[in-house]
Amino acid sequence: MSSPGSAQPTDYYAVLGLNPAAPPHALLAQLAHRIAQTPPGSDRHLAEQARAILGDPAKKSIYDARLRDPQAPPWTPQELHELAMAQPGRPAASGIAAQLAAIPRRVLAVVAGGLAVLLVLVITVASCAGGNGGDVASSAHDSTVMDSGGNSRSDDQIRPNARLRGAEWKSVSDTPSFYLRLVEAYALPSDIATGLKECSGDRCSLAQYQDKNIGVVINNNTPGYDSPAVAIFTPDGALVSSRSYENGATPEAFDLQKKARQGYFRITASDGIVIPAGSNGSEPEMHYGLAVLADAFDKTAVWVLLRDGTHLFKANIH
Repeated sequence: MSSPGSAQPTDYYAVLGLNPAAPPHALLAQLAHRIAQTPPGSDRHLAEQARAILGDPAKKSIYDARLRDPQAPPWTPQELHELAMAQPGRPAASGIAAQLAAIPRRVLAVVAGGLAVLLVLVITVASCAGGNGGDVASSAHDSTVMDSGGNSRSDDQIRPNARLRGAEWKSVSDTPSFYLRLVEAYALPSDIATGLKECSGDRCSLAQYQDKNIGVVINNNTPGYDSPAVAIFTPDGALVSSRSYENGATPEAFDLQKKARQGYFRITASDGIVIPAGSNGSEPEMHYGLAVLADAFDKTAVWVLLRDGTHLFKANIH
């Protein structure tokens, strides 16, 4: 996130038309949608900074308290920059970060007590289930997934879309526990690649079909496209077809396909794979996915379209 400019507004609610009473998660979603539709520049920077503060409960509390206090001095652009970039619990030069650091300690004490009670209940229920026979244990899958802390979890415990949610950035100060590692990059046909660069919001998407193939769909509300266009790839990256559909009747997606997600994800890449700079967020490994789809047939695979990209990426969740 770049340094603040001298003319930058400091009342996000007034400038961006936001409801001060809305909860952080609602503001986070609203601002993420706005950012996806805003080209790079000062307006998008303002929305990204607002999301970093208003989407984080602790930061929003600090911001709102001072904004509502008629005796308090107005926020300065530099102070808002520091608040947006502050990491709770870490040392910082300003008093803003010190206020922020104090909030999680109080919250964590309450949460820890609640989790302890929940853990006792879970153990009790599990013990009762185990006494009814060996069916539960024998139904578990052998496959496991490792989170970023090195903990092993079974696929039955963490479904693909649940793991995808764990790789999403909810707030700048909260690094996701999972991440996507791009392992393959398949070049898109030139017309589809051009359409992808013009995409914003839901103008481009991913679909999976019953034959396991993956479709990159450029909708007909993308500039320059009178009809939807679809490039279809096999799971190993071979291009099957690329064409426009004049009547709008694109191939029907598999009825059990996963729900595609959009937003900032924690993403890394294998050697030789380049992540487009236009997808970069404000933090390391933060990149904007125009469409991120868990494979319906392969629990280890995720399909990714990145903002400003020209490739269909195949990824694994870690």
